[in-house]
Amino acid sequence: MPKALSALPLLLLLASCRSAPGPEQPGLHPHVEQAAEPGLQPPAGRIAGAERPAAAWALRTLSELPPPQGLRVLAENAAYSRECGACHYPLNPSLLPAASWAGLMTNLADHFGDNASLDQQTTRELTMWLVANAAETWDTESANRFRLVAREEPFRVTAMPYWVRKHSDIPGSVFASPPVRSKVNCNACHSDAETGRYDDQAIKMPKEEKP
Repeated sequence: MPKALSALPLLLLLASCRSAPGPEQPGLHPHVEQAAEPGLQPPAGRIAGAERPAAAWALRTLSELPPPQGLRVLAENAAYSRECGACHYPLNPSLLPAASWAGLMTNLADHFGDNASLDQQTTRELTMWLVANAAETWDTESANRFRLVAREEPFRVTAMPYWVRKHSDIPGSVFASPPVRSKVNCNACHSDAETGRYDDQAIKMPKEEKP
């Protein structure tokens, strides 16, 4: 991919964070300010409040990285697998933009209703790793799609417009079934979830065992 095109998402992210904040509107996520397009945020949106410094740091980190690559090979991060995988499937970092990862990691004490607090050093190391491998650093279909986050929930992968659209025909009973158990248990259906590729050809819906 030409460098001019691969840098476009980062330029959009920079523009969205550097522009003057607009007035807040009812229904917006408390950590996100008004977006230019209703219902969607530009890549990572405008992070507000206490999470703005984290988003700014994420932008500076991204500016020092090379242009996004296609399907990358990530070495296993033992701390990520251990700490995050203890409660849910450890998502590939390409499924959230950098500012969303940075914002998410600033409030682990209220991690979607659970207390997932970690010590300061582990939090800092995981945040650096997630930002360095966020959606902007990949050039895959899933990473490109997941750069647009939901305005109401910019940190939740399963609230992303692309995720919702791709899974709209799957009944809730499938996600609640024993083979799947959760919407974020991606590898239950996506055999390539660990790689971040998410090819349609790699989807295999599990069969629920009948009693």
